[in-house]
Amino acid sequence: MDELWQHHFKYYDLFQNNSNNYRKTIKFHLKELKNFKKILDTGAGSGNLTFEFLKQGKEITAIDSNEYSLKLLKDKCKNYKDKLKVLKMDTKKLDFGNSEFDGASSMFVIPFVNDNKKYFSEVYRVLKNSAKFTISSWAPISNSLQGLMNPLRKELKQKGLLPEYEKEWNYIQKSDRVHIKQVERGSNIKELKIILKNVGFKNIKELETPYGKYVYFLVCSK
Repeated sequence: MDELWQHHFKYYDLFQNNSNNYRKTIKFHLKELKNFKKILDTGAGSGNLTFEFLKQGKEITAIDSNEYSLKLLKDKCKNYKDKLKVLKMDTKKLDFGNSEFDGASSMFVIPFVNDNKKYFSEVYRVLKNSAKFTISSWAPISNSLQGLMNPLRKELKQKGLLPEYEKEWNYIQKSDRVHIKQVERGSNIKELKIILKNVGFKNIKELETPYGKYVYFLVCSK
């Protein structure tokens, strides 16, 4: 399984950073948190969003539970060490004091957290008053893998990455078949809004996404 995820993270950047929809998702987080300086990037993965935050001059604490992804993140962001903290950490048990951060982000993390109430409660605790929390996540729609991957495959072919990287694409397909099972068991957007509200978040808004029904964007404040 570790080898599967190493391949996933290794080739994830190759394909997703050439996806217009993925880049638009990054821009959503950047736009909503543009007025905030000290950001907690939860489930930061290989650091694509972290990297863009750092380019804007923000102070970023990036956390994830996967050591290999954090290794990729550190390498990607090596020129911004003075603005970056990288920590292996469970999103449901944040090792920070209360009210430490101006904002927090969650990019394609939620389906892989087994208790969103604990996750959101911890994020709420470490945020300052009036801080913002941005969320993008796959929606729990049955048989959504084709709806997400077929357009991406078409785009990658147009950009010349396929069939050149067909072997790498097949690795991604294999790990995504594991991912999608977790996604389909996840909370829908109505359930997440209720959890966020019960935790204490306010001004909870759903925004339009480039992926249509397959992904949702949420933004809220403390």
